Amino acid sequence: MNSNLINTVWELLKTTGKPEILWVVLPLAITTLLMVIYFQRYKDERPGWNDYFANSLILIFVSMALFRAIYELDILGLGNYLEYGWKTLAVLLLLIFGTLIVKLNFGHFFPERLSRIISSPLTTNTIAFIVILYVHTGLENSWTLFLSLLLILLGLLIVFNLIKWPIRKMFEYSEKIKKKEKIENIQQEKFEISELDKAIKYKKKKLNKQKIKDLDKQKKEALRLKKEIKK
Repeated sequence: MNSNLINTVWELLKTTGKPEILWVVLPLAITTLLMVIYFQRYKDERPGWNDYFANSLILIFVSMALFRAIYELDILGLGNYLEYGWKTLAVLLLLIFGTLIVKLNFGHFFPERLSRIISSPLTTNTIAFIVILYVHTGLENSWTLFLSLLLILLGLLIVFNLIKWPIRKMFEYSEKIKKKEKIENIQQEKFEISELDKAIKYKKKKLNKQKIKDLDKQKKEALRLKKEIKK
């Protein structure tokens, strides 16, 4: 990887610090991270078609925002769509892609496993982020620029997939601790019940002995009274 490519990647990443981009990128990043954490926490839970449909709508919303961004790039207004033809084409392709998967998800056209991949927040938000970078960058079109965008796309996908492992392990460890605590609590409750049962049996035994003594005493008293009556 040459220095020119590294510098281009760095310049693109610095673009996210611009206020007009940050307010768009930050919600995408937070949403993606939270969804990754959620599905590692509840790994047996599967999203439904409504989730796939909602996720794909994000691409349409981002496309509309980017068309506005191109319009406001300079004083040309509508002329910017021709002046920045490659940026316009990128946003148009994003819009077409978003509209297509919205329609296909609405009709449940794809196999669910494929829709889960294509319409996952990780996929849709990462693609949207790359197009956002391209529209807002001031760098000239070149193979270096396009390769840098591709590297950022692959890098983000790799990073988000890599962080799944420690997150999943953390939740698995947490569940293991909870199960251990639950077992210990059950064992403690069983011990307390056993001790209480022993105490109850002891008290019953003690009460029975006392009752027997009282009955013997009453019996002796009855015999004594009977003898006195006979006299």
